[in-house]
This record gives sequence, structure tokens and C-alpha cells, in this order.
Amino acid sequence: MPKWANEAIERLTRERDEAVKALNDARDIETESPFFMTEIDHRTNEVRKHFLQVSGLKLNWAGVELSFILREEGIDLLARDVLTMIPRSANSIRILPRSEKK
Repeated sequence: MPKWANEAIERLTRERDEAVKALNDARDIETESPFFMTEIDHRTNEVRKHFLQVSGLKLNWAGVELSFILREEGIDLLARDVLTMIPRSANSIRILPRSEKK
């Protein structure tokens, strides 16, 4: 490959790495909140938190809608469309749509 092409690739790689670092740094200074999402950077296996400035959160999956509402005394979990909750361990449950009850 010509020298100019290698230099261009190196420059673009450097610019990309700097942009990714700037984005990650900006995400790192997000204001913490009780609600956040996690994301895994598959290149580095680093887990990042993305904080959400909200008082509630909804999750829709397979016709099931779960609402998490932050209250002073705790967190309310509301389920739309009756579903099945199966205990998995002391701190875990599996949630299934009603039609997949097992």
C-alpha cells in the first residue's frame, strides 16, 4: 500500500480513537440517578453506565409492559397484562408473558 494511504489510515484511526475517548469521557460525567442502562464495550469488555434523569421507566417485551416508578418509600413495579413471575433465586425472578406459562 502507498505510504500516503498508510498515513491516512493511521490518521483516521487516531481521530476515531480520540472521538471515542471524548464520547466516553462525556458519558462518564453524566449526573448519577437511580435509573441507568448498562452497555458493554466489546473491544475492551468495559461496562459503562448511562444514567437516565427520570422518575420512572417502562419496559415493553413480548406484549408485557413493566413500569418501574421511583417513590420516596421505595420502587413500585407495575405489570400491564397479567404475566407469570417465576422465582429463580433469592434475588431473582423470571417474567414470562401469560401465554408462555410453564
